[in-house]
Amino acid sequence: MKEIIYLDNAATTKPRKEVVAVVEKAMLENYGNASSAHALGEKAFEVLKKAKEEIAKEINCKPHEIYFTSGGTEADNTAILGIVEANQDKKKNKVIISSIEHAAVYEPCMILKRRVGKGDR
Repeated sequence: MKEIIYLDNAATTKPRKEVVAVVEKAMLENYGNASSAHALGEKAFEVLKKAKEEIAKEINCKPHEIYFTSGGTEADNTAILGIVEANQDKKKNKVIISSIEHAAVYEPCMILKRRVGKGDR
């Protein structure tokens, strides 16, 4: 079999073994809903809180500025819709995209366009 050289890291990237181990532990031991008030949920909340604190320290931000998403589309939607919402009071608040954007970028922009009711397609 020929060696595979994977170059589509924009779509997905092979995780490091250390990451897989942490995710496995979370899925097997800390699988509670972090928004729930029961013991498993509270433990999951603490694990999530600690993870945010560690990441925030590494990238020099505040833990509440960190959001975990289930994938790229959710992350794109959160970023695009969130930044527009946070800056809605600015007069020159515009989002410019190209005609070849990925659907994960294009669709939330079309939602924004419909909300405003104007703009070129």
